Amino acid sequence: MILATPERVKEMDRITIEEMGIPGVVLMENAGRKSAEILMERYLKRDNTILVVVGKGNNGGDGCVIARYLFNNGYQVKIAVAGEEDDLKGHAGINYRVAKNFGIPVEILHNNPEPLKKIIESSDVIIDALLGTGFRPPLKEEYRAIIEMMNASGKEVFAVDVPSGLDAFTGKPGDIAVKAKATFTMGLGKVGLFSYPGARYAGDVFVIDISFPKHIAYRDPKYFFLDSDCDILYLPPRDPESHKGKFGHLMVVGGSPGKTGAALMSALAAYRVGTGLVTVALQDYLKDYIESKPYEVMYLFYGKGKNVDSVDAAYLLREMNSRSAAVVGPGLGKDRNARKIFYNVLEYFKYPLVIDADGLNILAEDLDVIKDVKIPLILTPHPGEMARLMGVETKDVQDNRVEVALDFARKHNVYLILKGARTLISTPDGKLFISPFENPAMATGGMGDILSGIVGGFLAQGFDPEKSAVMGVYFHALAAERATRGPGLIATDLLHNLPAIISEFTKE
Repeated sequence: MILATPERVKEMDRITIEEMGIPGVVLMENAGRKSAEILMERYLKRDNTILVVVGKGNNGGDGCVIARYLFNNGYQVKIAVAGEEDDLKGHAGINYRVAKNFGIPVEILHNNPEPLKKIIESSDVIIDALLGTGFRPPLKEEYRAIIEMMNASGKEVFAVDVPSGLDAFTGKPGDIAVKAKATFTMGLGKVGLFSYPGARYAGDVFVIDISFPKHIAYRDPKYFFLDSDCDILYLPPRDPESHKGKFGHLMVVGGSPGKTGAALMSALAAYRVGTGLVTVALQDYLKDYIESKPYEVMYLFYGKGKNVDSVDAAYLLREMNSRSAAVVGPGLGKDRNARKIFYNVLEYFKYPLVIDADGLNILAEDLDVIKDVKIPLILTPHPGEMARLMGVETKDVQDNRVEVALDFARKHNVYLILKGARTLISTPDGKLFISPFENPAMATGGMGDILSGIVGGFLAQGFDPEKSAVMGVYFHALAAERATRGPGLIATDLLHNLPAIISEFTKE
């Protein structure tokens, strides 16, 4: 699904009205009618008493149209105007007057929210049409009070376009926002409704077709919510006469005492998404730590005992540069040898590279080391690792996920996978992809190693970094969904689901 910024939606409103010739009042009618239809079909009971809280902008006008359709279909409806009656102008004013002419009861609050308490108490359902996509902090005190009343009411609240108080692009509340059961958003999906923290406030999101011309609205998109209709998720069919040499060779550089399994999981994940060959590079002394070696994985041992010198590093880089992509970091550790290997890989490796786990922790000590790197880099931090990369607290990342992901990828010229509920993938040219999955069963060790192996495997097969990252995130999470959403999932459970998913997303 293509998403948009509030500015893009405003421009589409202008184009639709001025260039396509559809009057704005018609767009408002479409918005309110279709929202009301979904409410009646999915959520409302016939005996519900409904309160529509309207502001002075077009959001309030949409709310008045919803009120009219519900009233006309036999529901008990009341409108509460947050300000003065004369505040509703233009198309919003037209639809407010029509609602009054239909006989819908109206309460004018005169910028005093106190009378709203009793109205809310006597209502079963609240429609939030107070503030729209144009909202920018800070909140006016009377609006804050209204939002607090709606949230504290215990009633189901449905938001028009965007929950009041929420930034429609970043998904960040202006310290408080309406917590909606569902949101009916107009014309195009808004980025902030589909990513966290905004998704926590939006509930179920319905994108209402109000007649934007799609050939213009979908031109040069930059923001996406991933679903099975996205072309980027599909792979081409394989030639029946293919051999393993056609599907790349991935090198996984990682492993340290007690953590060799991380590198091996990455290697197996790469195989499960169709990589032709995978080699795990380990320091020589780790031979004794590998109790069970997957038969398919090849190994390259480097170093002399527990030491790695420049000759050993050069040997590893020669071997790596005969492969087609690499993953560095799973279980690597952060000792002197790990740092030597990491910095040598950054300086001399010639092909696409995934940096994960300990690779990210080493990188966080000096981000400047990537400023002159010419190869494509994909970074895969969880929120804690992202915070270390930026020198901030984890909460700062989680409260600003969209801005953090987009700004970091642009600034450092990397592809960034910011893991978590609804993982974000951002690109150096400003694109953002939002994963639809939020599976708490994935909060277990090794999940990141599987992801880095999947992404690295796609890179090794020759897919570009953007497609590799997007497919990797989506297939990784889908494999977990098909395993379980409950506790007890372990990372290697995902491996068994990946081949079927790859087949499902291969176009014949």
